[in-house]
Amino acid sequence: MSNKSRSEKGNNRRDDLIAAAKKLFAQQGYHATSTRSINTAVGASDGLLYHYLPGGKKELLLAVVEHEVAIRYEFFQTHIKNIDEGLPLKEFLDIALGKAMENLARDADIFVIIMRESTEISAETTELISKVFAEVGAFLVKRFEMYIRLGAVKELNVYGMVHQFISAVQSYAMLKAATNLFNERYSSVEYRDFVVSHMLKCWEK
Repeated sequence: MSNKSRSEKGNNRRDDLIAAAKKLFAQQGYHATSTRSINTAVGASDGLLYHYLPGGKKELLLAVVEHEVAIRYEFFQTHIKNIDEGLPLKEFLDIALGKAMENLARDADIFVIIMRESTEISAETTELISKVFAEVGAFLVKRFEMYIRLGAVKELNVYGMVHQFISAVQSYAMLKAATNLFNERYSSVEYRDFVVSHMLKCWEK
């Protein structure tokens, strides 16, 4: 087997461990999940986890969170940050909020893990999450300031607008992770439309 093939196989096994751990951490909790159960989930011997992640379960938890944050950051860069600046406010909110909801709530497991295991997440990983949210916030500030300059929005506190936007997305992700609300009562599109309508009533002149 070539060195490249070995490297690819190793990356695949590491990815398998991350995926299995994410599912088990969400279902059982970090402390209740044993390294043996993670290895068993990928059909491997007890030593596999430590081969790819020498720091054991703690390193694996951080790898799970950082992997998911990276996926969401890439989605933001590709699908949200490049939204056309020439769009009317309502159209921008429809697209940005819809994409943000899709991005944050695409996998309820990671949201459950971050909420429940926050004390186990390292300062470095927490800083990574904070940097991503800071970049998202800066993007929204720039866009909302543009709409204020154009006269489409009242002279509001732009950071309050950003907080309202992000809170709406976080509420959606939390409810989707913890309840069946969006399966039983209304769809994600209906929630987006309700939130956008409320924002426009609050913001527009």
